[in-house]
Amino acid sequence: MDTLAHIDYSVSILAYNFHNIRNKMNMEYMRWRIDEEQKGERTLFPEFINWLKENNPEKFNSLPYLWRAIYDKSNPAGYRSFRIAINPDSNQPTPVSSFNQWIEEFFDQKFIKSIYKGGSLDILYTEFLANRNG
Repeated sequence: MDTLAHIDYSVSILAYNFHNIRNKMNMEYMRWRIDEEQKGERTLFPEFINWLKENNPEKFNSLPYLWRAIYDKSNPAGYRSFRIAINPDSNQPTPVSSFNQWIEEFFDQKFIKSIYKGGSLDILYTEFLANRNG
């Protein structure tokens, strides 16, 4: 959800005037999302992505690119002021084609099935938790 919220916010900034009420509402929502990201098991998500990279590289490589870029600790990409920054040193805007790619990856049926209870990512997350706590 956090990633989709960041995509939505970034697209809104591109599509609407910065002072548009939609963008103001999105900024408030993003503040809430960032607070939510610091609660419960959500704090483990970046660690899980890096665990996948080390322990299951095939699954890591099949993840949506945005997750791999943002959460891989060896990559400088990140969320900056609510926006997506794949290359934080660049002043160039994110190409529109990137947003198309990210949306397609997150709504791919195979990926969506993998995140549900009993799906491949759920099973790996359970294994990650067991290894972490074990």
